Amino acid sequence: MMIPRCGVPDDITNLTSLNQSLYRFPSGMPRWSEFELTYSFSSSVPVDQDFSGDHGDGVPFDGPGMVLAHSFPPQDGRSHYDADESWNTNPDMNHMDLESVALNELVHVLGLAHSQDPNAVMHSGIAPGTIKRDLTQDDIEGIQALYPNSLIILYVRFKK
Repeated sequence: MMIPRCGVPDDITNLTSLNQSLYRFPSGMPRWSEFELTYSFSSSVPVDQDFSGDHGDGVPFDGPGMVLAHSFPPQDGRSHYDADESWNTNPDMNHMDLESVALNELVHVLGLAHSQDPNAVMHSGIAPGTIKRDLTQDDIEGIQALYPNSLIILYVRFKK
């Protein structure tokens, strides 16, 4: 049985890693050149902006149960979430945790690819009812490797 996952592909032939760590980067290690980035999520997004199936970016969603969301690395920064999923911020075994998936997508926007660490926020899969809202050491080291001379504080606040 496959668990739901992030839709950012794992192209294992086109990834970069440092120091045998479990975190990975897309080819070329894209990153933001700005020193202060602002990103926000809001639950007040109109329903007609939810994405389902083919939504015009070349990466269609597959309906409920498999591909949850996908994001684009720097310098694009878009994130899309599958409207056909059963989202919740207090998930049970029938719901996906919106905040956990959003954190994974936000770190993709920073430029990190999926980690091989199954406990990391940046692991590609997440089971229904699972909450992963705290960055692991692997996640932190990956972000620090991308932005070594910057103080990166990742604080995500979800507006209700």
